[in-house]
Amino acid sequence: MRKNTISFFVQVIICGYLVAGLSILGFAKKKVIDSYWIDAPVAIDGMNPEWQDIETIADGKLGIQYAFKNDADNLYVMFAFTSPVSLSSIESSGITIWLNTDLKKKRVYGIKFQRKMVTAEFFIALLEKQQGPLSDTDKNEIKKRPAYTIFQNGVVNKDTDVVIPIQVAAEQAPAFKMYQGPQMRTYEFKIPLKNVAGQVVGIGVEPGKEMMIGFEWGGMTKEIKAEMIKKRGYVSSSSSDGVSSDLPGAGESDGIGDPSDLEPYAHFASMRGPKRYNVWAQIKIAEKK
Repeated sequence: MRKNTISFFVQVIICGYLVAGLSILGFAKKKVIDSYWIDAPVAIDGMNPEWQDIETIADGKLGIQYAFKNDADNLYVMFAFTSPVSLSSIESSGITIWLNTDLKKKRVYGIKFQRKMVTAEFFIALLEKQQGPLSDTDKNEIKKRPAYTIFQNGVVNKDTDVVIPIQVAAEQAPAFKMYQGPQMRTYEFKIPLKNVAGQVVGIGVEPGKEMMIGFEWGGMTKEIKAEMIKKRGYVSSSSSDGVSSDLPGAGESDGIGDPSDLEPYAHFASMRGPKRYNVWAQIKIAEKK
């Protein structure tokens, strides 16, 4: 297997410099935020220097900064945490980006982006689903590491929060990466602008048009609620196969089953958990100059 094939799915933390020299604007000083037109796609790596000279919207209270770029096909988003105070349960919840072309702060069409640790076996299954069967040699090479980091995304059902997997070619699919630096955690996102018939992905907005974009993360997720209940001794915390409960599929054998099957413990719904954050902005998609 070529090393670049594996690295497409695996986050490799590389020492380097985070976004530097950003020109920061006040959070509420601009009603409409301009995206910037680019002729070449942004390399989604979480620490891309291409954002260096872009004006960034900052919210000092939440400790976040963000900015936008686009070409004819995709919207690119840089979203950074400059303080850990607002990170909340982001590792469990991921970040959902809501997109509304009606210029309303309303959850209509959203894409959930989440970083997860998975077992080598899960990673092998994912690779085979993406590109076909792997050789025994490739599988054995992958199994030399017990776990891998993957970056998942899917369209969110606004009423049920169910995530619908996106199955399109890589160049047409959303993407994101995260980089953790000494003073800043930076996320980069790619979101398709065009809405193609028969596909669940795509904003459906043209260059020159405006839209609302919302960032949602944190809060009391089902996984956190299940873990809090487990710690109180109401359900078994043992796992029959020794797989970490942080790994996909582990919930089937950790004694709690589907986290949604927790109605007998409904009184725990009032438990104080991590704060949920929701930030909206109105942006204008740039036109080619």
